[in-house]
Amino acid sequence: HLPAGRPAISDVMDLMWDPVNEQYCIYSKTWIDGPDGRRFWKRAVARTTSKDFINWSQPQLILSPNSDEDQQFHGASVFYDGGLYLGLLQRLDLGGFDRGGSGNMPAELIWSIDGLHWDRPFRDLFFMPINKDKNSFDAGCLWTSANPIRHGSSIRFYYGAYPGWHADLNASPTGIGLMTIPLNRWIGLTPENQIGQATLKPVHLEKETEITINADASKGEIRVELLDASGYRVQGFSSGVAEPLHGDGLAQKVRWKNDPLRTLSPGNYQIRVHLKKSTLYALCLDRKNHR
Repeated sequence: HLPAGRPAISDVMDLMWDPVNEQYCIYSKTWIDGPDGRRFWKRAVARTTSKDFINWSQPQLILSPNSDEDQQFHGASVFYDGGLYLGLLQRLDLGGFDRGGSGNMPAELIWSIDGLHWDRPFRDLFFMPINKDKNSFDAGCLWTSANPIRHGSSIRFYYGAYPGWHADLNASPTGIGLMTIPLNRWIGLTPENQIGQATLKPVHLEKETEITINADASKGEIRVELLDASGYRVQGFSSGVAEPLHGDGLAQKVRWKNDPLRTLSPGNYQIRVHLKKSTLYALCLDRKNHR
């Protein structure tokens, strides 16, 4: 039972199970009014939740284009991965009242810590672009799915598509497509001037903790060092004695020459990654005694 009022739930819905709050979430298309007060100006995204799949909360407007943006948000496929809510935002290339633009609909990668408040750092680079081949079935609109599939060393994204603009009912051929990325390689951190570093917030490390790096250092190298919670280098775990990583791998083990990690005293540490002509995708901590 959906409550009355606005924003209203419209005809595009993506369902996901929120494992953090133990609830169902629907991310749905809705409509926002124009600057002059007229209705049905642009499409946006609303969210409603339910504990029992019967009674649903009042929908909340969570994503809407700015008044100066020549685009609309047709929907958002949301999923939980690696401690974050990730979403594929369907970006419809049309202005207000569906005027101007190509009508194409690629997908932008967005992220959130709570599923309500979203960051869009990649709005200028589409995660799932349309096919540049105009004769392809996915040269116009892409309809994303809320549940990517982890399979072996990759993540699979299935999507529906057709080559015309979003309301072209005669567009053909239609089809189902597949896009894949290497496991956990959502985004990469690459230094602009070939050399750079990234320092993480303090995390708790123990003797049994194993650190692995998901990175491509095939044309350079990566070294990892440990700092204490105050930012000072830990003796025996500096970058100078770190074993350099030179490979392209999803789980490259971090090691130091003189002091293996099992000699580390339990506590809070900062992990600093030194990059040279390389790209960092993810860093994982495996606390074996907590399995």
